[in-house]
Amino acid sequence: MAILASLFSSGVLGGIASAVLTFIGQIMTQRAQSFDALVSASTRLQSADTAAYNAAFARVQKAEGKDGARLRWALFGVAALVVGVCPLLYYFAPSVPMAVERVNEHGGWLFGLIPSWTEKTIEYVHGFYIAEVWQDTIANIVWAYVGQSITLKAFLRR
Repeated sequence: MAILASLFSSGVLGGIASAVLTFIGQIMTQRAQSFDALVSASTRLQSADTAAYNAAFARVQKAEGKDGARLRWALFGVAALVVGVCPLLYYFAPSVPMAVERVNEHGGWLFGLIPSWTEKTIEYVHGFYIAEVWQDTIANIVWAYVGQSITLKAFLRR
């Protein structure tokens, strides 16, 4: 206790406390400066990204013009025709046969230790049939153009 009192009266204890507080203050200042630098860099990157997006969409819109809109509407029309009108046509002509070939792949497990084989079956259906490939294609076309229009409206704010 006497050592603590002598340190307090000589000012050494105050110097140690002052050094600790100065060190803590410097660490807090460095953290604040690094955070400010990070925020300013993030703001610059965000503005550069926004400018790049705007320039890209402006280029696409300038290059696309009316032909892109016509192509989009043509694809929508073909998709509507295939999905909406063709089943009605086949309803009135149900005797039109269609051959559907299905390919099922089996095996190929354990990195090729179990060999793979394919099995082909042909089924005849009467009426309208859309192959799975075309179903996926139509769905992807529709959602790609919906997504494109949403993205253009979000970034270009038309």
